[in-house]
Amino acid sequence: MHYRFRIFRPATSALSSIYEAFKVNNGLDMYTMPYRQTICALTDAAPEVLQHLELTAHQPVIMMKRYTHDEQGQVIEYIETWKRLESFYIEIRTPDKGAG
Repeated sequence: MHYRFRIFRPATSALSSIYEAFKVNNGLDMYTMPYRQTICALTDAAPEVLQHLELTAHQPVIMMKRYTHDEQGQVIEYIETWKRLESFYIEIRTPDKGAG
């Protein structure tokens, strides 16, 4: 299955994110789609990654990969993020189900 997305955003639009544009224009709520995310600390990042982060060889970096899937399990979004270790923070919570 292939998706065609409209991401048209006029200058007067109140849309605040590409996810909101997907929901308004295509009926696809990316915030509720299943995903898998991995987070890994590495000391052997590629030279171009080190250059962009202004690091030298063997300095630790955080690599995060996120795969978002549609209802059929097909990957519809892939995000790869690299971060300097000294600026990395992670907090994991369960979804808020309200008091009870």
